[in-house]
Amino acid sequence: MDLHEQDDLRGFLVSLFGNQAQAWPMSDKMFNLTFELLAESASCSSLMDLVPRPFPIGGQPISWLKKEIRSAFLRSLKNDSSHYVVCIRAAALQKVREFQLAAMGV
Repeated sequence: MDLHEQDDLRGFLVSLFGNQAQAWPMSDKMFNLTFELLAESASCSSLMDLVPRPFPIGGQPISWLKKEIRSAFLRSLKNDSSHYVVCIRAAALQKVREFQLAAMGV
């Protein structure tokens, strides 16, 4: 990895794990763990698209439900690689120990 790639990876990991990631060596192993983390987050994010949005006070339930079904379908058709922050954070919490071990060279 070149220096720019290392800086980009470090910036992303610091945003997830805090300052402890500043000291981690940016290696292929760290990159692979980050790739795995984002793959896990993608499956969560695709499911989050199906979660209905809040029901408006005084709204009509049938109209709201139809709109939510349409919206969920359209969100699932999006062809970008967006991830919900909650999904990335959940995946990061599950993998924090793996990142720490990789930083130690284990």
